[in-house]
Amino acid sequence: MAHALAGHMELIATYLFPLYLLLLIKTVRRPRAATAVLCGLTLGPSLLVQPLFIPFLLVPSTAAWLLCEVCLLKRKMGRQGWLALAGALALGLIIAAPFFWPVLRQQVSGQGAYLEGIGTVSFSADLLGIVAPSPANPVLGALGMVPSYAHRVAPDDWRIAELLTYAGFVPLGLGLLAALGPRASELRCQAAAWALVAVLAAVLSLGPVLKVNGEVVSFSVDDVKGPVEITVALPYALLTNLPLLSLNRAPARIHVTLMLALAVLAAYGLAWLMARLRRRWRGVAATALCLVTLAEFLVVWPCPTTPVRPPAYLADIAESGNQGAVLNLPIAAGHVKQVGLFYQTIHERPLFDSWFQRSLPVSPDVAGFLDGLLLPAVGPDIVPAPSASDRAAVARAEGVGHVLLHTLHVGHVEAEMQLLEAAFGPPRSVEEEMAIYEVPPGPAVPTDLVYALPNNDGRSLEQGWQYVEDWNGLPARWMPESAHLVLYSPRQQQGALQFTALPLAAPQRLEIEVDGVLLSPLVVGEWMTYTTLVFTLQQGINQIALYARGGCTRIVGDPRCGGVALAAAGGESLGCSPALESERCLGVLFQAFRFVEAAAAPAGFPLDVVLGEQVRLVGYDVAGTAEPGHILSLTLYWQALRSMDEDYTLFVHLLGEDGRLLAQHDAPPLGGVYPTSQWVPGDLFTQRVDLSLPPEAPPGTAALLAGMYTYPDIVRLPVAGDRPYARDGLVWLQDLAIR
Repeated sequence: MAHALAGHMELIATYLFPLYLLLLIKTVRRPRAATAVLCGLTLGPSLLVQPLFIPFLLVPSTAAWLLCEVCLLKRKMGRQGWLALAGALALGLIIAAPFFWPVLRQQVSGQGAYLEGIGTVSFSADLLGIVAPSPANPVLGALGMVPSYAHRVAPDDWRIAELLTYAGFVPLGLGLLAALGPRASELRCQAAAWALVAVLAAVLSLGPVLKVNGEVVSFSVDDVKGPVEITVALPYALLTNLPLLSLNRAPARIHVTLMLALAVLAAYGLAWLMARLRRRWRGVAATALCLVTLAEFLVVWPCPTTPVRPPAYLADIAESGNQGAVLNLPIAAGHVKQVGLFYQTIHERPLFDSWFQRSLPVSPDVAGFLDGLLLPAVGPDIVPAPSASDRAAVARAEGVGHVLLHTLHVGHVEAEMQLLEAAFGPPRSVEEEMAIYEVPPGPAVPTDLVYALPNNDGRSLEQGWQYVEDWNGLPARWMPESAHLVLYSPRQQQGALQFTALPLAAPQRLEIEVDGVLLSPLVVGEWMTYTTLVFTLQQGINQIALYARGGCTRIVGDPRCGGVALAAAGGESLGCSPALESERCLGVLFQAFRFVEAAAAPAGFPLDVVLGEQVRLVGYDVAGTAEPGHILSLTLYWQALRSMDEDYTLFVHLLGEDGRLLAQHDAPPLGGVYPTSQWVPGDLFTQRVDLSLPPEAPPGTAALLAGMYTYPDIVRLPVAGDRPYARDGLVWLQDLAIR
């Protein structure tokens, strides 16, 4: 019942397990071909209910039964019995193998990381869980029999689906009778086998560390360096390092194995009890025990259900000539996915996205892109907003026939409906809390580059874009450890990504992947405009992944209020929003994210000059005027070729015709907080330099030079090539006419 309330409908299929075990017993004791086939046909679907039940329920239950039958009871199976058993097991494996083969292949090749889930401790059973009924149990609640700890062990929210592991006092009592009552050796052997399975399952369901009363048990011990907090490790911790078993993040579900074993024991106990009651009391006692068991196992009553009345227009979609797929919005809402699967039985069209146990590594993520594309912007954002015609063109190009907007799960319903109406026209249906739009015929190629930020469902502090903030009058978004955006290009083109960025507290190595291909990482240090090297943008969907390799820092409130930010833009005040009180994990702040074509990309003066076989100057930009009393601004793009042992000083010099130094900039990278000895080979380091020309600078031609040297011995890195000044360890950039 608890899993059904949470939408975990596949776990309701656990009735297959006792059916399989019953057929297994019949196959072993009375081997017949028909029974063996039925056993295999039941085992196959049983293997597919939930993968974790294979090692934690099906295998130990089968092994325990066979050991009891063959080893302890000395039952002779014979050739026919072994053939029937082998045939049943082989048939079950043949049925399940096609479904598991891709997963096993990905695990062997190291591509199955997407199957791993987090939260093993959170989804482990509590030691008190066996005697903690549902806090919402109406019968025990009315009788005042729900203990206070039950609200902590099995909280009355969505977590109850995983953490409710109540075994019930009636089943526990009957199971105890089975363990202590029967005297026949066969019954004792069977009871002992199931009791062993129950104990093992109970221990494993507690997870890797002991939890009691809703808290992880820990204690402090003295060490040389001071007290150390220690937790109580449990046997399940050893299993987390084994292949495939490590994919399970919900040890509490192993409680199903305990309950199956306890159900068998309770049946033995009930049979033993009935044999000792007079015939006229057996029916009364059995009925009373069943009613009490039902009452104490209630999760909530009445069971809440979702009234689903499909819009009538869904049948019109099935009869229409529009064969395009259906997009249910928003895709991040799990309830929308479940209802969307039900509605598909009516409109009979393909779906974008669906309901999965784990998010599949689909590339490109068309559903996520369309969800972000059709999300209304409440104001300016870090990427340009696409036009309504471009939204419609992309939807046609990706095969969208209809858009179903589930209005109950949308934050800004009116804005969302206005956006969809601008792109696709008025809705064809607005009923049953759903607006349905049909994508009309038209061009399937957008006129401009289309940007979209995937809708972040807010489940993780470490992933996804934060909300839009105003920093110095411009929209900005924080990225924690990783974030994504999508570019839809009307054609193949070359260019670079350009954005303004600021790390939270320390320089960040920013890795950028375009369609899975890693670009040269950027070092984000001060607040300035950064540009990647030129790459090729493919026609259609291009997925951009950003990773802050320095991680993110958990902050409560606005980092500007506490002066956490590393630098300020142009020395101006960043402002402060004291109203921000939520906890966030912040890594890098972004503004003005753009793709610029190669012809208009920065590094307008590309270079390929190697210094000391350690670093390359790949280009530079110049802004401002070379006039006395004015400022000349430069941006230089350095790339580390290999690890450097020395901490070099970067310099830019402006030499007059007579060789006199007119202006200079000499400083370690980022003022010394990111020395060259920390540079990673392949990284791109962007340096911004301002040269102030003195008012008395004489007119004429001046040479703009750059390079690196060690301090304090002032030994320059040698410059490869035959450019001017190379023999002096100087990179000649260009000559400037001082007017």
